[in-house]
Amino acid sequence: MRALVAGVALALTACSAAHDREPPAAEAAQPLICDDTLDAVPYECADGRFFSVRSSTDASCAVIFAGDLTYVLRPVAVAEGHLETDGAVSLRSSETGERATLSGVPGGDYADCRAVEE
Repeated sequence: MRALVAGVALALTACSAAHDREPPAAEAAQPLICDDTLDAVPYECADGRFFSVRSSTDASCAVIFAGDLTYVLRPVAVAEGHLETDGAVSLRSSETGERATLSGVPGGDYADCRAVEE
């Protein structure tokens, strides 16, 4: 009986010591790199602002240039059109890419935007 109590006490001490330890540091998230992109597609929005999009050749990511900021977004499956997001910033575009809305950016959404032919 004494051995059983000693064993339980030892196990509880080990669990307590393991619980008191700091958890391992989370690995830093690697930034998404979007190489090998197509030519930029500029968009002009109803409020007069502009942004541009460079999609990767394999459609695995898109680089968005809006104001002085750059965003790298990943595609997400949607029923209609296209959606790229990083969880905070989103680019939703029509099936043809002629119309788009950029949301979640400082200064408010870039809404009712149309691709501009250069």
